[in-house]
Amino acid sequence: MDTEKASKAFGDDDITNKMRNFFLIECDIVYNVFKKARTLDKRSSEVIILLASSCQTASAIAKLSEHSDYFLGECYILARAFIEKIVNYCYLLVCDDDEFNRFIKHTIQKSYRKLDRKIIVDEHELGLKYSVIPDCNSNQIFKDSISEFTSKKGKEKTHWTMTRLEERIDTIQKNSKLKPLIFMMNVFSIYEDASEAIHGTLYGCSFQGGFYNPNFDHTNPVEVNKNIQKYTTMLLWNLVLLFHQAILLISEHNDIDEYLKASTLNEETTYKVMESAMGHGTKENSPGKGTGLESWGARYRQK
Repeated sequence: MDTEKASKAFGDDDITNKMRNFFLIECDIVYNVFKKARTLDKRSSEVIILLASSCQTASAIAKLSEHSDYFLGECYILARAFIEKIVNYCYLLVCDDDEFNRFIKHTIQKSYRKLDRKIIVDEHELGLKYSVIPDCNSNQIFKDSISEFTSKKGKEKTHWTMTRLEERIDTIQKNSKLKPLIFMMNVFSIYEDASEAIHGTLYGCSFQGGFYNPNFDHTNPVEVNKNIQKYTTMLLWNLVLLFHQAILLISEHNDIDEYLKASTLNEETTYKVMESAMGHGTKENSPGKGTGLESWGARYRQK
């Protein structure tokens, strides 16, 4: 593939569709690991719900990315949640016991506090309180959990951990064989724009069309669409690579060879496709054709 053809390939719908299929294949692989939860080690299985939830988020991103000209911003918003789930899952597999227990306690106290909530704006108050609420002091687990997440001023501590995302990634790389680059790529290329979209800023509502990129004509609809496809392709690729990190980490303490091999093959094939699309390779690979990945991803492609 020559450079001219390659430059056209990156930004075409075809490359985006291939990367979406790779993402769905990886999602299927991870979901099958989730189904083996009872055979995994204690840490991996206790918070396995994060992997299941990641699969749900991934499926939603893939579906929305089919119309990324309209839903790219929403894909970014969901991608931020996806990144946090995968980072948290990997972090929880390697963090110390106190931090792991804090994660569990956060859920316990949050579920209790939800029984009596209210919001006040000026003189207006809106709330919801269940008619029967257990006494937190009668249950030591409730009592300890609520105490840990209550400030000296009596207010709720809303964050389950005081460890920043970058510090969690650092803990992962220091306590496993994983390298931080893939985590860093996802945070660097997705997280900030996703935050802007979540908070409803002007930038967050308009960056998807590449209007702040000085390197192309944003008045040309063809170029705008091509730019959106590039954003979508890179988003999906980053998430495939991040999904693979979870499989790699689980495999360090569990026998999941079948899924590790499939995930590794899927990851390697994405690199070949992107190298070809950008003019650095000679052969394009379609997911499921001659790669041994044919049986993966069907569950999600059928939805």
